[in-house]
This record gives sequence, structure tokens and C-alpha cells, in this order.
Amino acid sequence: MEPTTRPARIEDAAGIATVRVKSWQAGYSGHFPEAYLQGMDIQTNANKTKARLLKPKAGVTDWVAEVEHTVVGWACTGSQTRDHDAGPHIAELAAIYVLPKYWGTGLGYVLMDVACADLESRGAREIMLWVLEGNERAERFYGRQGFSLDGGRKPVGLFPELDLWEVRYRRSVSTI
Repeated sequence: MEPTTRPARIEDAAGIATVRVKSWQAGYSGHFPEAYLQGMDIQTNANKTKARLLKPKAGVTDWVAEVEHTVVGWACTGSQTRDHDAGPHIAELAAIYVLPKYWGTGLGYVLMDVACADLESRGAREIMLWVLEGNERAERFYGRQGFSLDGGRKPVGLFPELDLWEVRYRRSVSTI
């Protein structure tokens, strides 16, 4: 398996959606309601992804990782964070997912390196991201990448009836 990475194209929408849905179903099982996870639809997600790719926001870049011409990973970066309290020169890793069958293969590290190098090339001095509190697999992954908690915490808005929180991680680009 030799992965390649590149900026996403419109025709990657179905692959990105497949990565997102299957990663959510595996990674958030036990955290999010199972009925919600099992009800996630790849085609619906692909349509939303395609619409977003057709009208990209300034400073936002989607990346894909491929193995044998199949999208198996996806990351989304923003040259500016969506957080009002983050300050200048802080970029955001808005999403990074890899198909579960590639977990533990190093593919996530490859995709992370590309995403962070992109943000650094656009002038970021720090990179931040949000992770579901208690998602130990993700927390370990980000910790191995040099990210650490910075004290930011917010409720997960997707399920207001549940007591779910996201916590913010941050790192300097010098740790890349």
C-alpha cells in the first residue's frame, strides 16, 4: 500500500462521503446514538460534499489520500480558525478521517503531514482542532502528532439532548 495525497476534486465527493460515513460509524460508536450512525447515508453525504466542493470557502482546502486510485482518507484545512478567540496566524484542521480498515497503517500520519504542511505554507504559526471528548483513539492520535489540550471546550451541537463535549487541541507548526 503506497498512499498518494492531493487536493480534492469534485469527482472525489463520493469517496470523501464514504470515508466520512464509515469513519463516523466506527469511530463514534458508543459515543453517538447508534440509530443516527447507522442512518447515515453515503449518497446524501456525497451530495452535500459535492455542493461544498463546487463552492469552496476562501482559505479552505480539502485533501484526499488514495490507495490504488480509491479515496481512503480525507482532511479539510482552513487557513483561519472558526474560533473567535484563537487569534491571528492560527489555522484549523477541521476534519481528518481514514477508512477504518486503514487505521493503524500510518495513513493518518501521511494525511496529517500534508494537511499541516499546507497550513504552514499559508502562514500558520499554530494549528488547532476540535475532538470529541472521550474519543480516546483520536486523542492518542493527536497527542502523538504533537497536539495538546489548550482549555477550549464546547458542547457538541449535533445532539443537544446528550452531554457531549468537544475539546480543543493545538500545536505549533514548529513541531511538524
